[in-house]
Amino acid sequence: MKSILVPIDFTLEADNAARYAAGLAKQQNAELTLLYLLHIPSPLTEPSYPSDSGATERENMELLKNLADEIKLTCKITPKLKMVPGFTAREISEEIDLLKADLVVTGESGAEEKFRFLFGSTSSTEIRTCPVPLLIVPQAALFKAPDNILLLFDTLNINNSDIWEPLRKLCLQFSAKLSMLHISAPGELLLPKELSAQIQSDEFLGGIRKEIFFEENQDLEQGLRNFLSQHPMDMLVILHHEHNMLKRIFLPAHAETLIRYSFLPALVLYDGTYHQ
Repeated sequence: MKSILVPIDFTLEADNAARYAAGLAKQQNAELTLLYLLHIPSPLTEPSYPSDSGATERENMELLKNLADEIKLTCKITPKLKMVPGFTAREISEEIDLLKADLVVTGESGAEEKFRFLFGSTSSTEIRTCPVPLLIVPQAALFKAPDNILLLFDTLNINNSDIWEPLRKLCLQFSAKLSMLHISAPGELLLPKELSAQIQSDEFLGGIRKEIFFEENQDLEQGLRNFLSQHPMDMLVILHHEHNMLKRIFLPAHAETLIRYSFLPALVLYDGTYHQ
């Protein structure tokens, strides 16, 4: 991981996400960029727009610098600062491309917009061009090098190294153990022996420590809560695509619910969006 982007809106959640990202960037020796999308109202559509937009820009840049100074003092890294006009996911996508970012980190309060950005209509330009994973950080989460990472999974694309490469690198960087959990409705449980053999092969997340768990529960949130009550984790990983078990899980609203129930930083991978 070489470049991390954090969209900032000066909320407590966004500021905390920036601090978490700073800890991650320091551990990975990655460049950290704080991005603020400056909304400049149009006089044609918003007649009450401020007369001194330059003052607003200076004030926001000062707030951005204050956050960067705090991160520099506490985390011993110096973030880059960017402020560009706009307030939509399209501008974020453009900045991802310009910065060659490997990861976007957002606070939980910004998750709804980011999920729309990543998981909207499959025909949208944003879906087809989104290049990186998304890490959603709960407001109370403090950075901790992950020792135990939980992946919710099904059988599809299980051996596609491009999709899983960010996760594999994360596990190797932190020497983390990966627990893999399949939650199925009663009567739909996959064959554990066959799937375990497939996952343990060198073709899938090779070189990292793995343990596989199977759970039957009609209620996905309850199944996840049951598992986490017995197996404390540091990070949750979810994969978005449109098939099988994950279709039940990863509709946008449902995904946000899972993340909030877990109280864990959640790394969202999108099949087909990651580029080495």
